[in-house]
Amino acid sequence: PTALPTVIPSLSPTTLPTLSPTSRRNCQMTVNAPLDVVERDVASRGITMAVLLTEVVRSCMNIQRNPELRNVGIHIRGWRSGSIIIDYELVFPEPTYIEFALNNINETIASNTSIVVEDSNMSFPITGNEVYTLSPTSEPSAPSQPPTLQPTKFPLLPGTTYEPTMNP
Repeated sequence: PTALPTVIPSLSPTTLPTLSPTSRRNCQMTVNAPLDVVERDVASRGITMAVLLTEVVRSCMNIQRNPELRNVGIHIRGWRSGSIIIDYELVFPEPTYIEFALNNINETIASNTSIVVEDSNMSFPITGNEVYTLSPTSEPSAPSQPPTLQPTKFPLLPGTTYEPTMNP
């Protein structure tokens, strides 16, 4: 948003104001289930793994008990075997909602109960969840050293030498 309104309003305004900035948390969740078996089951049901895994994360967030978390975005970035490792991102303008969702996920894991995915009758034990990046800072950090006009001189490591090469 700007400090002052525009002089000439838009002829097609949005229905809701744009919420910015967006908070994000990248996570990895571990589901104790064989990936190949789940992939076959999902294919036979006519849904995608991304849809199923979104519902797994959503179920762990306990949205039925906390409907205010319904609008927290869940982006499945990928998955791999090792049980099933889900690489996902939670997105919402207000970071407290993301933290609330992560707390619910941790409570689900601590309860040692299997989550049941709605409309699928599939049940999974969740064995772990890890936040592997936090949202970026609002401002870039200051450089540790002032920039120079000359390239870095080698050797960077004691005992190494630098010999430039020329590409023809």
